[in-house]
Amino acid sequence: MKNGATIQDLSVLITWVLLGSFGFVCVMVQTGRFIAKTPNEPQLAPTNTELVTIPLLVLGPGDDPLTDVDQREIRVYENNKEQKIESFSRNPDAPLKVGFLIDVSHSEAGAVRALISQGGAKLLGVLLHKEDFGFVAAFGSQASLVTPSTSNLSKLEQGFNAVFTTQQTKGGTALFDAIYWACQTQLGTAGDHHALIIFSDMLDNASEHTSDEAIKLVQHSKTIVYTVVLGKPTSMGAKTAKLLGVQTAGLSFAVPNLGALKEVMDTIRIYLMNCYTVAYRARQHRSGAIRVQCARVGVRVIAPPQRY
Repeated sequence: MKNGATIQDLSVLITWVLLGSFGFVCVMVQTGRFIAKTPNEPQLAPTNTELVTIPLLVLGPGDDPLTDVDQREIRVYENNKEQKIESFSRNPDAPLKVGFLIDVSHSEAGAVRALISQGGAKLLGVLLHKEDFGFVAAFGSQASLVTPSTSNLSKLEQGFNAVFTTQQTKGGTALFDAIYWACQTQLGTAGDHHALIIFSDMLDNASEHTSDEAIKLVQHSKTIVYTVVLGKPTSMGAKTAKLLGVQTAGLSFAVPNLGALKEVMDTIRIYLMNCYTVAYRARQHRSGAIRVQCARVGVRVIAPPQRY
């Protein structure tokens, strides 16, 4: 009897377990947790990814921009893993929005004053055309807006000539703070052709923000940085200028005279108007090494090598 009771009890237990499991499965099916997605149901992007958009320039022989590159010719790698390209475009008809950051600190004031006295402001018209926008800001130990964003070239030229009226030439050079401020307050909305043209010796000695913090904000605002050193740069200045250009798909220039500056402005406009934008999804809040390749032989791709 004892063994029989044990077997009976075990049978009852198994029955309850099976019924309980069946009931659990029924509930799960009723709640839809075991119902597969239909083919027509939209696939949402994983919540831990973000859309990364980077500018890139494809240069052919003679460093002339190529304007007929197809998405199928481009490969994007992050941390050596190929990424699926979500979009690839070029919009040469979009207007430019360019910020001119002028260094008026002690170390650069003489070169900037010489540029102004030689009529350097007139060269803004080489870069900006009728539908384009620009703003002018001066910086030393802090940045200040001289001319708000406008398509009025005369106002921009007047602002360029008046940079020393907004700040006294004193103190250090807060270059990275000026870049951070410009992207945060003047270039916050991403656009197709956003750029900063920085006239400076690139010797930062007063910023609270680091170079990484400034570059991260530049990338998030989809802005390209072009640096212009008036005269011969120091080794440290050249290093900083190269860093800003490389990490934003821009370029750095050392300009010995006004004639060379006109050529620089021409080059910047051509490069900006022929820049491509490529987008892909990547893990959020994680920096990564970026590599962009073009299938064509003999071309050079300029793109940020790192996502901040």
